[in-house]
Amino acid sequence: MNLGQIVAIILSALLAVGYFLGSVSNRKRGVEIALWMKRGLDKVIGEVSHAKWMGGASTGAQMVVAKANEPFRRVETAFLLEAREAAPVWWYQRLKGRRDAMVVHATLRNRPRGKIASSLKGEPQADFEGEVRQFGNLYLRCTPSLCEHAPLVRFLEKYADDLRALSLQPKQPHLFVKVNLPRIRSLPPEEFWRDLSEAFKLPNS
Repeated sequence: MNLGQIVAIILSALLAVGYFLGSVSNRKRGVEIALWMKRGLDKVIGEVSHAKWMGGASTGAQMVVAKANEPFRRVETAFLLEAREAAPVWWYQRLKGRRDAMVVHATLRNRPRGKIASSLKGEPQADFEGEVRQFGNLYLRCTPSLCEHAPLVRFLEKYADDLRALSLQPKQPHLFVKVNLPRIRSLPPEEFWRDLSEAFKLPNS
């Protein structure tokens, strides 16, 4: 057996061990996040009417609240975990800023009269008339009345370091939010959802 074969065997063994440990870690993390997310939704948004794993507990899960509390009518949310079982991919994604993340699609009870669009630093900004505000690494272009809505501003300031995207439009689903989960997960399960609900009790919507 030559040196190249020995190195290949060692690398294969390390990748196999890394895959096993990453899968176990992600499966445990996935169950914990799913329970955290469901508790928060049930307490604030409404009873979860549908839930499913997306590729198993080590990948992520989706939950739906079909009859949501005000200001929402329907909320769909999902979380996706980092690819910890594939170490080279995980390291690359980390360098690109990828973390465990949660996305929210929500339909409001009342059609919003304004718009919000977001972009990260270095990305092109939305092209419509409105004010531009910066919160952490996120730039928001929004209708002036929305930029001045105090509960929304408080939400954006509080979660500035967690937000990856946020948009609001008259077309359903009205709201889209993407956040990194590491810090938010340390909060009580209902806190994020309560803050989100208060932020989108919009004026004249």
